Amino acid sequence: MKLLKVVLMTTLILAVISAGCIGSNSTQTTTTLTPEDIYEKIENQTQFAGIWHINFSVNGSIVSRMDAYSYVTPEEIKVVRHSKGRIENEEWESISYINWSSRYNVGELNMLMRIGNTSQPFRDAQFMNFTLAKKLAYPIGEIYLAFSPNFNFTKSKHFTTCNGNSCRIRVVREDSKIPLMDQQGGMYTIEYVEANATLKDDKVKEIKIYVRTSRGEEEFMECKFLHPGESWDDIIKKIEEESRIFENQTQAILR
Repeated sequence: MKLLKVVLMTTLILAVISAGCIGSNSTQTTTTLTPEDIYEKIENQTQFAGIWHINFSVNGSIVSRMDAYSYVTPEEIKVVRHSKGRIENEEWESISYINWSSRYNVGELNMLMRIGNTSQPFRDAQFMNFTLAKKLAYPIGEIYLAFSPNFNFTKSKHFTTCNGNSCRIRVVREDSKIPLMDQQGGMYTIEYVEANATLKDDKVKEIKIYVRTSRGEEEFMECKFLHPGESWDDIIKKIEEESRIFENQTQAILR
C-alpha cells in the first residue's frame, strides 16, 4: 500500500518546458494577456479533447511516465491514463479509465494497478457535477501551479507575444510560499515553475510546464487541446482501445 501511495503521488506534482525564446521573424505585438487569463480560459472550457504526457524525474533519472487522453462534452466525459515506472527496484504500471455522464452526475473510476508480478483492480463511483468532473480531463495540478493566482510565489513574471490571431505567453515562478506534504508526511516546496502556453483564435492550444521541487524532483508536462471543429477521432479511438485493454486485463485477473 505504501508503494501504491508513492506511485499515485507522482501524478500530483510537476511540469515543463522548452524554455527557448518565444518569437518569430514576422511582426509581433505585445498584449496584456496574463497567466490568470490562461487559467480562466482552461477552466471555462465546456467542450474539448486533450492529450498530455508527463515525465517525472528524481535525481535526474526518469522514474515514471504518464500518457493521457480525454474528451469532454456537457453530456459525457471520458479519460484514460496509462502510467508506468520503477520505484524501489520494482516496476509498476497502471491503467485508469474515467467515465462521467450528465444523466446521473456520477463519475466512475476504474483502475488496474500492477506492481511487480501482482495486479489489483480498483473501481469507485462518486456523485460530481460537470465542473468538478471536467477537472479530471486535463492536468489540473500542473496548470494550477503555473497559471493560477492563488498559489503564491516569492518571484513571478511573464512575457507575452502575439502575431495575428496567435499568442504565446511564458511564465516563470520561483520559491513558493506554501509548504506541501506528501503521502508519507514529508514536507517540501515548489522551487521553480516555468510554463509556455500557445493560443490561437483566443483558445488555448498547447501548454508545456516544467516544475522542480525543493527535494530535486522534476516534472515535464506537455498538453494539447483540441476544440470543436477539429477532429477528435484519433483520441476517441485511443480511449476506446485503452478501455478495452483495461476490461480484458481486469477480467483475466478476476477469473
